[in-house]
Amino acid sequence: MRWPYPRTPALGRGLPSNYAEGEKMFDARVKAMFPVGTPEARLVDALRRQGFAVESAHRPDCRSATVMKGLVFRHIWSVRWRSAEGRVEDIRGVYGVIAP
Repeated sequence: MRWPYPRTPALGRGLPSNYAEGEKMFDARVKAMFPVGTPEARLVDALRRQGFAVESAHRPDCRSATVMKGLVFRHIWSVRWRSAEGRVEDIRGVYGVIAP
């Protein structure tokens, strides 16, 4: 592995340093790239190609995919969605930082 690992996902590049503004922009990008009705398999495949770790569902209709980067202050990019019959019915992007 090379540093910095993992790489910033393409969806998360160039966001403002203000996390509130950055999250709005990230959410808009996610919704534009994966509008309601997108096949869930296409969403999952695209997120994995960008380095997102797709988490198994705690509920069958709710899932998420996340990239965390950093050692002390961890930047997080997360895509969270609900699906029905294999299609996205609600989606949002979450961006921020986890600090000790």
